[in-house]
Order: sequence, then structure tokens, then C-alpha cells
Amino acid sequence: MGQVVEISIPQELTIYNVNAFKDEVVSNLGSKQELILDCQEVEMIDGAGVQLLLSLEKTALNEEFNVEFKNLTPSFRETVELAGINELLDFAKEEKKDG
Repeated sequence: MGQVVEISIPQELTIYNVNAFKDEVVSNLGSKQELILDCQEVEMIDGAGVQLLLSLEKTALNEEFNVEFKNLTPSFRETVELAGINELLDFAKEEKKDG
């Protein structure tokens, strides 16, 4: 596997900043790397943020790299559960640590 890249998701991942966050991820990510998204600051994610997370996961599958989430906040967990995407995102390791 390639290099590990860790990026913090901003406090709010919304339509207002989702493109800037996407650009940050793309500029820091090469092929076949592992992307770790640190969620410790997340307080709010809207529909645009959810779409970006799903897009990152789909890109990871197509480009053969891993995306993992760590330091999940209650707001992050609630949003992905309400959106019905918690099964699609890789934070099973984090949940095992919590439980």
C-alpha cells in the first residue's frame, strides 16, 4: 500500500465549503494511498457534505485506495445514520474501539 494521508474534516462540511474541502483532499491524495479523515471537529454535515463523503468512497473503490474515518463525533454519527450511509463508510474499526 502507498502513503497514508490524514486530513481533518472541518467543523462544518456544508454546501458553502464542500468544494474547498474536496480540493484539499484531491491535492493531497495520490494514487493507491490510504486516506484517513479525522472527524473530531465535525459539528454539522449537510446534503452536499454527505454527497462528498459518498463520492470519496466511490472514488476510493474505483482507484483502489482506502478511506477510513476516525474520531467520530456524535454529530457525524447521527448525520451518516440519518442519511443511511453508515454501512457504506469505513468506520467499523473505530466502532470496535468504542464498543
